[in-house]
Amino acid sequence: MNTSKELRPVCFIAMPFQTKRVIGARDGAPGHVNFDALWDKAYRPAIEDAGYTPVRADFDVGSVIVKDMVERLAYADLVLADVSLPNGNVYYEVGLRHAARDTGCILFAAKWSKQLFDIDQFTTVRYDLPDGDVSDDHAEVIRSDVRNAIAKLRTSKTPWFEYVDDPRAGWSGGDRTVFREEALRLAAFQADLRAIRLNVDKSEQKALIQQKMKDLRGSASLQLPHAAVEMVIHIRDLLEDWPAMVSFIDDLSQDVRELPFLQEQRLLALSKNGDNAQAAAHLEALIEIAGATPERMGLLGGRYKKLWRNVRKARMDAGESPPLMAERSFLNKAIEAYHAGMMLDFNEYYCSCNLPLLLTARATGDDLDQAHRLDYLVVAACQRAIHLGEDDDWTRPTLLGAALRASDINLAKGLMEKVASEGAAQWKLSTTIEDLTDFLNFVVSGAEKEGLTEIVLQLEILISASS
Repeated sequence: MNTSKELRPVCFIAMPFQTKRVIGARDGAPGHVNFDALWDKAYRPAIEDAGYTPVRADFDVGSVIVKDMVERLAYADLVLADVSLPNGNVYYEVGLRHAARDTGCILFAAKWSKQLFDIDQFTTVRYDLPDGDVSDDHAEVIRSDVRNAIAKLRTSKTPWFEYVDDPRAGWSGGDRTVFREEALRLAAFQADLRAIRLNVDKSEQKALIQQKMKDLRGSASLQLPHAAVEMVIHIRDLLEDWPAMVSFIDDLSQDVRELPFLQEQRLLALSKNGDNAQAAAHLEALIEIAGATPERMGLLGGRYKKLWRNVRKARMDAGESPPLMAERSFLNKAIEAYHAGMMLDFNEYYCSCNLPLLLTARATGDDLDQAHRLDYLVVAACQRAIHLGEDDDWTRPTLLGAALRASDINLAKGLMEKVASEGAAQWKLSTTIEDLTDFLNFVVSGAEKEGLTEIVLQLEILISASS
């Protein structure tokens, strides 16, 4: 059989990108799953071994144009969907495939996962995944499971065609030809990014991303929303070149660059590049159109926090007092944004951990009492994340900052010992120190201020030692 990619059938798989937290699963579940590793080590090679061209998509990132989604679900020769996480979007897409084609839809899920409703009546394969980072041994077993499932189940009838007498069994015509051409372009593009991800040399990774950006300028591949989204994620995480990221997004076609996810990432890059006022204005417009999320409200609060700090520093450098109207306005807007984000999800401590400093700075009404209460909320949220294995690189430094502000001496001492043993570089302490230094400016109690000052000095010594 000729297995050249040009003649291979297309397998389209819906699954998350990057590392995602696991929430509400059965016993034995890891705290997170690295879905990029699951794709790189298991799904992609298994699909290729089965004779298909693999194409991956994530319907969670705001990159979906409905026409593209429907065409892929209808025209792909085979559709796989990983439903390990409780994502209603994936079930909707599976339903579309069930109604569009008579065969070629297989669901996969980790054995520890809990589905939104009973899917065992559908063609479903469950696999072992005790390790969220997907070890080579576990990946090898999953590859075998996927290969065997494709061989045995690809011709299984979808529920609509199994139980309802419907004559629509095949698809043909020009639209399918266009879909196939786009699918092959996306598959080749994803293969290039996979090679970059697997390169262990960070400097080489950056050079490869920069070269890929040059190669893609004006390329038809960037007309594909999923390709543009994946490229922006790689620029953000591997390159961290914020002006280049803004320029890259601005060069995309209008329908692609206006996707909410890409607008959000553009505004993040603008703020990282120092343009906080413009980023805040555009974020407010995005929230008005696409709705509030904890991340968007946190980004907005962060922009106003930066603006507040800049105006405050300029006033203090000039020896002026009291606070200017603009300074108070930025402070209030930062508090409003962070509070709105916190109310969307108390477990997402990104917003709540920023409030105590700002409330202490404002110090009107019950601000100081509320700031003290919120630090305990942040401590609890961080400890919950660690207990459930849902923590990330920011959890422990956030916990340290909250423990220090809340005067939880025992917890703070234990964390400081870990900083000393693990090295300051692992703890992202620059942000923690900046917030604590600001907090010291608003602490009235002499004893409390003296204790915090000593701790900040110790942290600065640890940072100097690690560098």
